[in-house]
Amino acid sequence: MSYYDEVYFKTSISDRYDKIYQKIGELATGKTLDIGCGTGQLAACIKNYRGFDFSAEAIKIANNPNCWRGNIYDKKNYRDYDTYVMVEVLEHLKFDKEALALIPKGKKAILTLPSFKDPAHLRTYQNFSRYKKLIKIIRQFRFNWTGKWEIGGNRTDNFILLAEVVRI
Repeated sequence: MSYYDEVYFKTSISDRYDKIYQKIGELATGKTLDIGCGTGQLAACIKNYRGFDFSAEAIKIANNPNCWRGNIYDKKNYRDYDTYVMVEVLEHLKFDKEALALIPKGKKAILTLPSFKDPAHLRTYQNFSRYKKLIKIIRQFRFNWTGKWEIGGNRTDNFILLAEVVRI
């Protein structure tokens, strides 16, 4: 079993990302693709939701006909959407820029980046500068760790940046 399948198998679904998911639900418009959807929790926040993940266990837990098992580097998964979402994705990918480049130019995307280390994170972030040649930031939000991810408030060392962007 892969690391991610095991994470989904052993971990109960929690509400620690609720505020982040709510903000994404506010920002997402039209037909939305959740890239690396995990267990599909965002479906509760987005009206016209579709998502894919490579983890068979996550898709099984999602139990949602709008979620499928798919390859993040397969361009056919990216067709015909208005909003593209990558939550807890880019920090896990060796070829992160290549995956982000598959979002069609001119399309809206919602991205998150963590500041904190995790055994599965290949990198951490303080800002979106790594992707400056691929995106234009429209709005950005900071979620600080208080036992849950909370927007704004007291700044903490562990945070997640969320940005609404346009793929350039």
